[in-house]
Amino acid sequence: MYAGISRRDFLAGMAGLVSGCLTAPGIIPFFIGAVARESPKILTHFPALDGMLGGIEPSELILLAGRPDTGKSLFALDLATNISSIGERSVGYFSLWRSGEWVHRMLQNRLQEVRAPHVRESVPAAGRTHRLLGFPATGKDDGVVWIDGAAFITMEECLEIARWMKTRKNVGIIVVDYLQLMGCERSMDISREQEIADQVRGFKSMAKDLGIPIILQSGLSRKIAYGREDRRPRLADALLLTTGGLGGYPDGNVEPCFDVVMFAYRNGCRFATCEGCVCHTDARGFACAFADRRLITEIIVAKNRHGATGTVEMKFDPRCQSFVARNGPTTVGAPSSSG
Repeated sequence: MYAGISRRDFLAGMAGLVSGCLTAPGIIPFFIGAVARESPKILTHFPALDGMLGGIEPSELILLAGRPDTGKSLFALDLATNISSIGERSVGYFSLWRSGEWVHRMLQNRLQEVRAPHVRESVPAAGRTHRLLGFPATGKDDGVVWIDGAAFITMEECLEIARWMKTRKNVGIIVVDYLQLMGCERSMDISREQEIADQVRGFKSMAKDLGIPIILQSGLSRKIAYGREDRRPRLADALLLTTGGLGGYPDGNVEPCFDVVMFAYRNGCRFATCEGCVCHTDARGFACAFADRRLITEIIVAKNRHGATGTVEMKFDPRCQSFVARNGPTTVGAPSSSG
């Protein structure tokens, strides 16, 4: 009704303002949450990133890729936390990299409070039983992160569990961590590269079939940036997901399957220390020049079918092992038209 806010939510906000239950600054997040609930788009609740993406559309396949130690898995957990706790949308999280209990602890760290007890569900899929953890990011039925921490899962199992999440738990978005750890039925007739390409196409079909977006994480080889003056990942690097950056493969072009391609990039040094400067001070006690930049990760939106491309800077908070928004978009380009 009012810029996407329903009449009910508008009147509730005004009543809260008049009664004193809501303050003038507090009514803005209230209306933002109301718009997010009414819209089919899903917000990440990182304002600069949402301004660039324009919200996550239903049925989109989103690639979040990066070289090792760039924080892509932690950033994906931040997205899951924001979408579930602020947006009040349930999230399905397939964690092949870490256990379900680890993901549960990290979600608790982000909310800085204990959410207990968590719910456990047993879901049969492809002849096996998967035990899911339900993390209640809010006190409501919506806003639950359903975690599958199985160490091995095939595309068939993933589809069955995702369909159960959608139909039984009203999950609005799926996160997969990550592509190269997905299991498959190996065949002597096809290579591992072709299997990964088939899995990417399978996730695209899953997103369209279920009508919900999927964020697919992927590793990138360190070798793809060798010889470059600017080591930031490029959209062309998405073409090499199925080859590890070692060469071309005729059927391995999976970039057209993605509606959005995002890269996580950090300039050279780890979060804990930077190379050659452990304590971040020199002999005279001056702070190392990398002391601030070492906590900055760039989220590079290299492809976006429905909006602009560009870079958003995120700052890492070591206490909560999470990211917070830092400033606005560094650079903004024109809408992507590839694919």
